[in-house]
Parts: sequence; structure tokens; C-alpha cells
Amino acid sequence: MTDRKLASKLAEDLYSGKINFKKFMMAFPDNDKDNELFELYDLIEHEPPVNTLFGENKSNHNSRMIRIKELIEELKK
Repeated sequence: MTDRKLASKLAEDLYSGKINFKKFMMAFPDNDKDNELFELYDLIEHEPPVNTLFGENKSNHNSRMIRIKELIEELKK
């Protein structure tokens, strides 16, 4: 399995509840030369809570999730 496909599978597993955040972080490929891979990792790693004092609002969260889904689909190719 390529790094890109592994990353997309891990992200899908994380959001479906099959794996936890720690397992996602430990298994994610270490490839900082792939911009889309790095962007997916960065978006998930720095995902703030929604609608809290220091979190992001629902609109920003929805935009973040749309981008994460786009990246997952792109990495599956």
C-alpha cells in the first residue's frame, strides 16, 4: 500500500471510529515531501474543538471537513 493510500485509509478509519487519534498519529506515513499528505496530516492534527471558547465555529469546521474529505479522495487515486 502506498503512503497516500495508507494515509487516506487511516483518516477514514479515524473519522469512522475504527481507530483512535493516537493510533492514527503513530501509523501515519512520515513523508513531508508530499504536500497533500502533509496538508491532511496538518488539518487533522491541529483540528480544534467546535463551538468552544478557543475552538472554531461550525462554518469553519464544515470547511475544514470538506477539505479533509477532498484530500482523502485525492490520496486514494
